[in-house]
Amino acid sequence: MISNEQNQDPIIDEWLLTFADREAVSQFEGNQLVALTTLSLRHRPTDFPAEVIDRWKRLIEMCRIMANQSDAALVAQEVRKGTSWQQIAERVSLSDAEQAKEWQQKLLNPNP
Repeated sequence: MISNEQNQDPIIDEWLLTFADREAVSQFEGNQLVALTTLSLRHRPTDFPAEVIDRWKRLIEMCRIMANQSDAALVAQEVRKGTSWQQIAERVSLSDAEQAKEWQQKLLNPNP
C-alpha cells in the first residue's frame, strides 16, 4: 500500500492502486498529496472520482491544520527560548516582529 504515514486515506490508497500501477504508485513514497498532485498533472479531471476529490480536499485541510499547529508550537518554543520576535519574524519569512506576533495569534485563535 502507499500509506506509511499518519493521516493517509484508505479510499485514496485504494483508488491510487487501481488507477496507477504499483510501480508508479511506489515512486510517491507514501505521500498521497504528492501522488494526487502528480497524477492530476498527467491525467484528465474526469479520471478523478468525486469521492477521491472530496477526500483529497479533506487531506489538504488536515495537513494545513497540522502545519498551523506545528508553526504555533515552533514559535512558542522560540519565545520560551528567549528568541526575539524580530528573529522569529525572519525565521518564518515575515517582515517584522509585529507581523510575527499577529501571525502567532491567528495560529492560536484560528476562529476568533
